[in-house]
Amino acid sequence: MNFPQKEKYTAEDLVSIVEILRAPGGCPWDREQTHASIRKNLLEETYEAVEAIDTGDAELLKEELGDVLLQVVFHAQLEREQGSFDFDDVCDGVVRKMILRHPHVFGDVTVNGTGDVLRNWDAIKKATKHQTSQTEVLRSVASSLPALMRAQKVRHKAAASEPFAAEDCAREAQEALEAKGYSVETYTVSDSNDIQAVVTTAVGNVDAIYIPTDNTLADNMEIVKNITVPAKLPVIAGEENMCSTGGLATLSISYYSMGYSAGEMAYEIMVNGADPATTPIVYAEEVTLKYNKEIADLIGWTIPEGMVAIGEEE
Repeated sequence: MNFPQKEKYTAEDLVSIVEILRAPGGCPWDREQTHASIRKNLLEETYEAVEAIDTGDAELLKEELGDVLLQVVFHAQLEREQGSFDFDDVCDGVVRKMILRHPHVFGDVTVNGTGDVLRNWDAIKKATKHQTSQTEVLRSVASSLPALMRAQKVRHKAAASEPFAAEDCAREAQEALEAKGYSVETYTVSDSNDIQAVVTTAVGNVDAIYIPTDNTLADNMEIVKNITVPAKLPVIAGEENMCSTGGLATLSISYYSMGYSAGEMAYEIMVNGADPATTPIVYAEEVTLKYNKEIADLIGWTIPEGMVAIGEEE
């Protein structure tokens, strides 16, 4: 088969070449390939392109980028044959993504430097991928990445995120508590004047109260205790030190010998630089409960199996 001779070929020609190679009468090797069989080729070509970048060799980079592009076109052709998408669809998707994630260029959003650009990018990405919690953001990091690279990316995502908001922390808590059989309802406290009214309303209507670290109730645990202890209502605290003044238990994660709440764990990663490679991330299935034995005795609370008394950890 003769292929048209040109002074310069384009991406359209590359798509045609791959289509011909995969067609009946084309190349036997190319026709046998699947996504899985050439998976390693994509990795190898990417690493070779990275090496060209590291060495500053422009000619080599041009060649290696072409090899990477070939892999993209080949995978797209495999899907075209299945009727799912083609190379044009791939281009359409990434163009739309770039337009959507650059509202300061293609829209009317104003930014003041790259910090705003990156924050907008992350916010738009979370919205389009329907990520509603920090857990979902961290879980979205590809598990196929090499361990060290994945740990670095998780850490970067955590550090680049906005501070772990009270509603996010509460959502993580609710998911974990409901998985353990609790019934949890959300209440909002806007100022200290709401404390008695909100806590009193909660008494009798919920199985437990969860108080995030950055909540007005967190600074008024004595008031909370005076209402909840007589009512024998468990109070789940955002961090362990809140339990010392009125919280029954804390939603926590094992981090060496210390316990951190869902919100506190995120803070450790984002602010204090805890290493995600050796630190359990805030996944609901990894969350455990610790309790204040004194409060438990005061309210006569039956300790569920698997809970650990604060101060009595192994």
